Parts: sequence; C-alpha cells; structure tokens
Amino acid sequence: MDGSGGCGVGGSAGCGGAGGASGNVHRDPEHSGILRHFIERNTPHLFGGGAVQRLAEEMTVTLQGIRTSVVNAACSGPSDTVRTANLTAKGVNFGVITVRQVRRGGSSCPNSPFHRFAVDLSGVRGVDTDLIVKPFQWKGSVAFIRDFNRDAAHNELGMQAVELAGDGVDGDFDGAVDELSIGDQTAPHQYFTQPHDEYLCRVPASAQSRGWHR
Repeated sequence: MDGSGGCGVGGSAGCGGAGGASGNVHRDPEHSGILRHFIERNTPHLFGGGAVQRLAEEMTVTLQGIRTSVVNAACSGPSDTVRTANLTAKGVNFGVITVRQVRRGGSSCPNSPFHRFAVDLSGVRGVDTDLIVKPFQWKGSVAFIRDFNRDAAHNELGMQAVELAGDGVDGDFDGAVDELSIGDQTAPHQYFTQPHDEYLCRVPASAQSRGWHR
C-alpha cells in the first residue's frame, strides 16, 4: 500500500517500483535510541508478486506431501517405528521431520485408527511448523498477496475490507462501514500479482500536468 513511493522517482511517472532513499523506513526495534541498532528498510517493488506466491504454494505442497509420506511410513510399520525425512522443496532445505508411531497420545494414523503417531518438528528450519511457505512481509509471515493487502489497508490506511470486517460492520469503530469492497481488494491484488513494464503503469502526460501521479 505504500508502494506509491516508486511513482515519479528520477523524473519517471512509472508507479509500483522500489522507492528512493527518501522513502526508506527507519525502525528502532529495541527502543534504545542507538543509531547503529536501527533497522533501515527500502520499499520493495510491487511487480510480479503472483509468481512469487505461486512458487511458495508449490513449495508448500511439496513440504506437506513429505509430511504425509513420512506419517504413512511410520504408521505402516510395527510399534515404535520411527521415520525421518529431509524437508526439501525447489532445492531449498527446510530441515528434517521425524514421525514416531506411539502407543499413547499423538494422533490417529490416517489408515489405521488403532495406531497412533507423533510428529517431531524440532528439526524444521526456515519455515513455520505448519510447513506453509510465506514469502511476504519482511519476516516471511504472510502467504498470500490478498491477505497482505487486507492487513495493509487496515493497518496503514485505516480502511477495513468487507472480507475482514463483514458486510455492514464497522469493525474499527470509525463510523464507516463497507470501506473496501471485494472489488476494491481485487483491483490491487491483480495489479500486484501481474508482471508489467513501466509503459503499462505510466501516467499520461495530461494527467501528470495536473499532478495526478503524485
């Protein structure tokens, strides 16, 4: 939502690109006031995020498929069977997963309700234990662009989408309802997911003269 920092940079009217140094965000996560402990972040570009999301989805499918396979392998063996597998997707290793068939506790085996299993995820690295690859936000906490858009609209612009608050609901108590429709969320979602060159997002000269690109 703050991607407009890429508009007009260097005399260009193209929008959606990474912002200039003047648009950098400086944070003091420790609240120490010590400059060398500050974090400086540049606004990223907004082009082609759909490919990134799709790649993450495919990696998620692979990782969760490995989990299913290891569970089935452990459940198909005798009591106390242990199976371990590397969690690798698209050439990226996310550690290991271990599944043990147990006598008590755990969860029922998919194809054998009389057997139970427990999953050890302590060896997982670089992904949450739900094995969902989340490529968005600086710390990789969001899996889908639309989810990111909804949160950004609410947190940065103070506008709640009906997808978040519900139809006719004033969820943030500002006296306004239906602040962003499904269509309002779909438009930026489509824009952010598609790859496009500067020509496609260039503001016409007539609009530039009126300051529209600002």
